[in-house]
Amino acid sequence: MSLRKVNLSGHCHAIDSLLMHLCKNCEFLEEVTIMNCSSITCIGIASANRERPTLKSISITWRSIKPRYNNINSHFIDLLVSLKGLTCLDLSSSCIPDELLSSIAIGGLPLRRLVLHNCTGYSYLLDVRECDYISDEGVIQVLRRCCKIRHLNLAGCLGVNLCAMNFDVSKLEVLSLSHTRVDDKYSM
Repeated sequence: MSLRKVNLSGHCHAIDSLLMHLCKNCEFLEEVTIMNCSSITCIGIASANRERPTLKSISITWRSIKPRYNNINSHFIDLLVSLKGLTCLDLSSSCIPDELLSSIAIGGLPLRRLVLHNCTGYSYLLDVRECDYISDEGVIQVLRRCCKIRHLNLAGCLGVNLCAMNFDVSKLEVLSLSHTRVDDKYSM
């Protein structure tokens, strides 16, 4: 099949094996959207992704914050990080561990869009040290949307100088800027 996108949102009979079948048999599949499918689990999504390592976009929103459905564990995280072409990841309403965020940063995924709307489970630490593709624009968008971040580690992010940052980050307690291009002219 030449199917490139599949949207199973609201499909009440969609189960892990259906997703696995689609990923296994749709050679050109690049985008998967799964919202409010109570019978598709994190384990099923991880297994399906293994069958289609060329996925570029994954959007997942569970109907419930019950661990049975969205148990984002190390297996799921390792699989996500192995998707080296992943440019869009939407995990809205998920319970995500800090390990997910740090693994994404360390894994060097070419993400252009990371959506964590209404997520729980992570602390207020964002550690993206030595990520070559972090830009001022990206950092500013994250800080504006994630206003509870207390610790931000940008050490070694050479694309960051924060010159366009002109707003208050009142909750930020620790900011690591070692080995960046930030100088006194742009310090907060």
